[in-house]
Amino acid sequence: GVIGEIILPDGAYLATGLPKVEQEQLEGKAYKNSAPNGWNFDPTLDQAKFEWIVVGQKGQEIILSARHDRAGVARTTIVLG
Repeated sequence: GVIGEIILPDGAYLATGLPKVEQEQLEGKAYKNSAPNGWNFDPTLDQAKFEWIVVGQKGQEIILSARHDRAGVARTTIVLG
């Protein structure tokens, strides 16, 4: 499945959520038409959502990632405001 992960700096903590969450396998676009048009457009509606509420100090950096064995990794860093 898809794994969402959050890495917190020292002093920050999660008010809700777990640091690592695994969702089920997504359908993806493997069984969709490769050339969508107005008559057969059928995008995948299968999505995963990860939510965390973080308590920390302004300026602290949080690292978020979503990964899958076959799809790779998406990673970003956000700064608490």
